[in-house]
Amino acid sequence: MLKGVFTPMITIFDENGQFDNKSNKAMIEKLISDGIYGICILGTTGEFFNLTFEEKKQYIKFALEVINGRVKLIVGTGSTNLKEVIELGKFAEENNADAILVLPPFYFKLDDNHVFEYFSIIAENTNLPMILYNIPQNTKVNLSPDLVLKLANKYENIANGGVKDTTPALANVRNFVEKVKSVHKNFAVFSGIDEYLIPNLIIGGNGIVGTQTNTQAKLMVETYKTFMNKDFDKLLLLQKRINKIMAVREMPGSNNILSTKTAASIALNMDFNTSIRYYDIKLPKETKDRIERIVKQK
Repeated sequence: MLKGVFTPMITIFDENGQFDNKSNKAMIEKLISDGIYGICILGTTGEFFNLTFEEKKQYIKFALEVINGRVKLIVGTGSTNLKEVIELGKFAEENNADAILVLPPFYFKLDDNHVFEYFSIIAENTNLPMILYNIPQNTKVNLSPDLVLKLANKYENIANGGVKDTTPALANVRNFVEKVKSVHKNFAVFSGIDEYLIPNLIIGGNGIVGTQTNTQAKLMVETYKTFMNKDFDKLLLLQKRINKIMAVREMPGSNNILSTKTAASIALNMDFNTSIRYYDIKLPKETKDRIERIVKQK
């Protein structure tokens, strides 16, 4: 069963848009040394939309070689091209990834029957555990617990996978726990927002796949372990620290990818390109200074 604290890792590119092997390797090594349970590549924060199919395959091989079995690797397979989703899932499986993170069809809105068909086709073409990615603010598709239960009832790799819910509604987590996890014990319910780690666990979920773990893995892992040890007094203090770091994703005039990359460069004390691929977007010094104070808890 998948559980714990996972990082949807940023993808670092140089000023010319080329994959920055050195910086990406340093990120992976830092996350592992900070105790992360697993790394998710090619998610939203990882700019899956900015890589070609061949580049995604190269990235999977790169990540698996660097990780070398030390933590789990989840591969995002998001695409509007169903054939590419299937082929990338097969490639991830052939190269011994641990699970895939699968978006519903996006850009064009489909009803539940068509979304069920979409996930069914993918599930029938992989043996890897599938984590269904619920992020309706981006996809315009909200995965209902009833639909997810129907899929888990039919497909073992979904029943042994889970859901990542990136919405502000904790009721979603509760409904996935009560309707799906209560039936399928190996079904993992993750939150995609870091500040929901403790509420997620209290409700009965399994952890987070949270962006701020790119810089705050130690804090989030400590929080997870503290909950497992039932030290609830300490949890209150840790939640206050988590609350403070959430300001990184709420920087005015910024973007979550930009602010997270900037925070990561500060946390690692590395001078890498923090822009979104193919753009030359840099945060103002004032915003960068604010992020530095948050990252360093000043």
